[in-house]
Amino acid sequence: MNGMVAELQRVKTTTWGTEYAGTDGKSYLLKGVDREYPGNGKAPVYFLRVKYAGEWKYLSGLFRTNRPGVFSLDLKDGNGVRTLHTMTIADGGERAAIAPGKRLSVS
Repeated sequence: MNGMVAELQRVKTTTWGTEYAGTDGKSYLLKGVDREYPGNGKAPVYFLRVKYAGEWKYLSGLFRTNRPGVFSLDLKDGNGVRTLHTMTIADGGERAAIAPGKRLSVS
């Protein structure tokens, strides 16, 4: 992602989740979390995956924010630095956008 905004358009919804085509040329899969996180006050509500070499690879968990339809996630850049991003889901899931936020501490 490296600081750019990716606009996403829903392609299809299956039992695996909702697939989006990004303006960055990548395919994304948004899937609801299907397991419990006992003792964790802030668990993800969705998982975001990206298609790489024909396979879906885990990208990040999406967490609720105080704004409806806006979720937070963190992505690593090419240097392994985690950066906070937001994903905004609009029009009943027809469209979404991933935008960069702030740099997080290296862990």
